[in-house]
Amino acid sequence: LMRIRFQNVSAKSFLDVQPREEIAGRPYQLEAIQRVIEGMERGKRRFLIVQATGTGKTRVAMSLIDIMIRSNRAQRILFLTDRTELNDQAFDENIVKFFPSESKQKVYSSTVDQDSRIYAATLQTMKNNYQDFSVGFFDLIISDEAHRSVYDKLGSVFEYFDAKLIGLTATPADYVDHYTYTTFGCEKNVPTFNFDYEQAVPKYLARYAVWQAQTGIQRDGIDANALPPEELQRLLVEEGLDPDDIDWTGSDLERKITNKNTIKAMIREFMENCYEDNIGRPAKTIFFPVSIAHGRRIEECFNEMYPESH
Repeated sequence: LMRIRFQNVSAKSFLDVQPREEIAGRPYQLEAIQRVIEGMERGKRRFLIVQATGTGKTRVAMSLIDIMIRSNRAQRILFLTDRTELNDQAFDENIVKFFPSESKQKVYSSTVDQDSRIYAATLQTMKNNYQDFSVGFFDLIISDEAHRSVYDKLGSVFEYFDAKLIGLTATPADYVDHYTYTTFGCEKNVPTFNFDYEQAVPKYLARYAVWQAQTGIQRDGIDANALPPEELQRLLVEEGLDPDDIDWTGSDLERKITNKNTIKAMIREFMENCYEDNIGRPAKTIFFPVSIAHGRRIEECFNEMYPESH
């Protein structure tokens, strides 16, 4: 109550606190910030910002944190991510950088320094510990990858705390589910702010190019008679399959078989056509295997074929 009373007395209008352009200065970022602070001035407490990957939604979040602090509207702020790696990145590369004089900490349990200003935690940590905090502990909660936080049953966390709530997501607005919109106060399935890939491409993002590569087996499918004996034996023994069942179309293939020769052909195709860094190694790339086992086979084949490339 004392904190609320102090904020009511000392708080400045959000509209009187200008965003720091060294944090977020692109026109669309400033528009996103403006949408949120105008909503807060009207008493709105929940917001959803949709921005294409690479357009700086984390910087928008940092700018909003900065405005909340400079307007005396927030004593404690929580920044949520869905993975430890992203939590470390947000804290080390953004919170530390833009708020060097503010007290800050990463949260690993319910034991925290209550005098800190900015807290960074994973969704899982808060899901396991949120009831150990007081309802009014945080004044602002920002959830990165907001659609995942809802699916991870974080709705109970958001409902527990009496805090303003801002969700961030790169998922295109048309693919955000209704429950996410509702959780973040967007009843008509319209986000507070939306800056999608097509809007970003002309000035800020490079358009992606699709390279389609398939082996003959992937195009045409496979049957038991076409398999090498050792691979057929593996499927019969390890997978418990009947030879008559091994008759797959190309579209079914990688869901049911991770043949080394097929994987090596795909890796070879990738290495011959991928972008390279300045010393000739493959540029940053994401592989999407169909299973953990498939991913491990890709890793094994890659290490076997190109041990010097990573």
